[in-house]
Amino acid sequence: MAIEPALPLDQIDPNACLHDAKAIDLLIPHRGPIRQVDRIVFAETPMLIAGVKEVRDDEFWCDGHIPGRPVMPGVLQLEAGAQLASILDTLCHGPDRFMGLVRIDDASFRGSVEPGDQLLLLGRRLKPAHKRRFVCQCQGLVRGNIVFNAQITGFTL
Repeated sequence: MAIEPALPLDQIDPNACLHDAKAIDLLIPHRGPIRQVDRIVFAETPMLIAGVKEVRDDEFWCDGHIPGRPVMPGVLQLEAGAQLASILDTLCHGPDRFMGLVRIDDASFRGSVEPGDQLLLLGRRLKPAHKRRFVCQCQGLVRGNIVFNAQITGFTL
């Protein structure tokens, strides 16, 4: 079954920058090599968001996953989606709380993410904004192709 992008791609400029890394640091607590979103390029709160992860050749996982042909681990792709969803939630409700990942459903991987790739992250809230919980469809695309798709649920901790 074909999966469509969660947002209309013709509305998104992956080189735009609504929120850079410093602004993201004010929205979520992730720092250093675990932060997987470099910038937000599109947001229509409370429902839609897009961000970018520029995959570098010095990522901490490159030497060990997979030697000779580094591939971004799927768990980090899902982490990028969860961080994107958390950013959307914070834009809606403010940064005075922490949303933790509690569930991943229907995750699928359809391609690889390698150093030099620009990973375009898409998020669409699936349920109305709520103070304690968010549910988002999150996707990652490389060169216009969906490489991962998942439903991610987070909860206020």
